[in-house]
Amino acid sequence: MRSPRRLPPRVAIPILLALGAASFVAYHWHGARLTIANVGIVVDYAPMPAIFMLVCAASILVLGVLAATPLVRLAALALALATAFFGLDSLSFGITAERDALHVKGLMQRATLSWTQIAKVENEPFAVVLVDVSGQRLRLDLATFTAQQRAAFDRTLARRIWESGAPHRAD
Repeated sequence: MRSPRRLPPRVAIPILLALGAASFVAYHWHGARLTIANVGIVVDYAPMPAIFMLVCAASILVLGVLAATPLVRLAALALALATAFFGLDSLSFGITAERDALHVKGLMQRATLSWTQIAKVENEPFAVVLVDVSGQRLRLDLATFTAQQRAAFDRTLARRIWESGAPHRAD
């Protein structure tokens, strides 16, 4: 049985670059969805860009297997793993601001911070940093929020912290 015909680098590299660029664009344009409910706020990402990134990762992996040179195969494997990681992270990401606590989940992170434990809020241009009474810091990246989403999120944080009655100060 013959092995499959290998793709020369002049063919494989432009395809890899195009798939990598497409997944990069999907990641940066996936945008956070902010849902306001009676009990709180939910922030997540739409699933379609993440699924697109996973399809790109699989395509990059197949292309890497078909590549003729070991260096292109290794680069394709690294790119496929990175693309799959960011796709899975987008699928699993979520922030939920409920009555009792703030819950943050992602591929590499899970945290629950009770409103009564928040000692300080630090506002950054594209993020909010919550500092609890023990000094632990939780940074929430809000770079993809619109101005209206950011304002709604900030209001919800302020209201929940205020309603908790915990001693706190906002910066």
